Amino acid sequence: VYPRGASAPMSMTIVNEGTEADRLVSASSPWASSVTISGVTEIPAGRSIVVQGEAPEAPEAPEGEDASATPSATPTAEAAPVQAAPAEGTQIVLTGLLDDIRAGVSYDVVLVFERAGEVRV
Repeated sequence: VYPRGASAPMSMTIVNEGTEADRLVSASSPWASSVTISGVTEIPAGRSIVVQGEAPEAPEAPEGEDASATPSATPTAEAAPVQAAPAEGTQIVLTGLLDDIRAGVSYDVVLVFERAGEVRV
């Protein structure tokens, strides 16, 4: 349950069955004060984007370390391998819920695309 006043992240796959790229430009719902969209919004023709929960938080520096410090150019045996940051996904979050959101119930959301226009889900 997402209580009234809270935020609820959405999960879905958006498929562009068209012959041209499209872009998600806005969203709304009668169940929320607003809907925020972040991450990838461009959907190439014949492709899809996966909307999954909220945006991942940036990793924090371990306590006592300065995240903006430049690492030493001299490698050490203890140095951990550098991993690439995960690709940014797509997040759609209902914010300021006007009522409790419960599992197993359908809630209307309108997605607005640059080319396809309004799509009610």
